[in-house]
Amino acid sequence: MLLKKFERTKFSWYSRIYILLFSLATICIVLLIIFFFEKDKGLIPESSNLIKLLYLIIGISIIGTFITIIIDKYYRIEKERKKQEEFSRMLIQSQENERKRIASELHDTIAHDVLIAKNKADIGLKHSGEKERVENILREISELSSATIKDVRNISYNLHPHQLERLGFTKTIRAIVNEVSNATDINFSFESDEVDAHLSKESEINLFRVIQESINNMIKHSGADKAEVKLMTSDDYILVVLKDNGKGISSEKKDINDTKGGFGLSGMKERIKYMKGEIRIESEENKGTSIIIRIPMKLK
Repeated sequence: MLLKKFERTKFSWYSRIYILLFSLATICIVLLIIFFFEKDKGLIPESSNLIKLLYLIIGISIIGTFITIIIDKYYRIEKERKKQEEFSRMLIQSQENERKRIASELHDTIAHDVLIAKNKADIGLKHSGEKERVENILREISELSSATIKDVRNISYNLHPHQLERLGFTKTIRAIVNEVSNATDINFSFESDEVDAHLSKESEINLFRVIQESINNMIKHSGADKAEVKLMTSDDYILVVLKDNGKGISSEKKDINDTKGGFGLSGMKERIKYMKGEIRIESEENKGTSIIIRIPMKLK
C-alpha cells in the first residue's frame, strides 16, 4: 500500500527527502566533531544526552536515506517496466494491424485482380473463334497482370525495402524523397554526405524506417509545402535532419518519450535507442517541425 502511494508521488519528492536526511546527518556529524573537541577541554560531560541524541539522529538519518534510495530505485525500475510493457503492447497491436492491412491488400487487390483475369480468360476461351475479341481480352489480361505485379512489389517493398540492397542507403533515401516530392504537394529537398560505409545492414533498415515514418508524418499531418532531408557526417556521428515549414506538433505529442503520442513516435525512439543514438523533436506552432537524429558511426 505504501509503495503504491510512492508510485503516484513525483520524483522531486524523493529528492527533497534524500537531501533533507543527508543534510541532517551531515550537520549532526559536524556537531559531533565540534563536541568531541569541546569534550577534550572538559566543557561537555562524557555521558552528555546531547551527544546520544546526535548519534540517534545520525543513525535515523542514514537509515532513512538508504530507505529513500531503495524506494526511489524501485520507483524508477517500476516506471521503466511499465513503459516497456506499454511499448510491447503497442508493438504487438501494430504488428497485428500490419497483418490485417497486408491481408486486406492481398484480398482486395491481388486476389480480386487474379479473379478478374481468370474470368476474362474463361470468356476468351468461350469466344476463341472471335479473333478481335480474344485479342482485346488478352490485352486486358496483360494490363491487369502488370497492375497486379506492381501491387505485389508495393506490398513486398513495405515488408522489406529491397532497394537498400540494390541501391544502397543514400540512393534509396534520395529515391524516396524524389518520389514523395513528385507525388505530393510538398516540395522536398535532399542533401547528403556519403554515409553508406558507416552503417551496418541492420542499422540501415532501422534508420530507413525512422526516416520513412518521419516523411509519412510530414505528408499526413504537417500541412507543409516545403521540407528538407539531410544526411550528414560529423566527427564520429551521423546526423539526420528532417525539417518542414508546416503547422508544427502539439506539445502533447512532441514528447518523444510519451507512448500516448502514437506508436510512430515511440517506435522511432526505440529504433534510435537500439542504435545507441539520440533523437530530438523541435517544433513551434505554425513554424514547422525539425527532427534531429544522431547515431554513432561504425556500428558494424
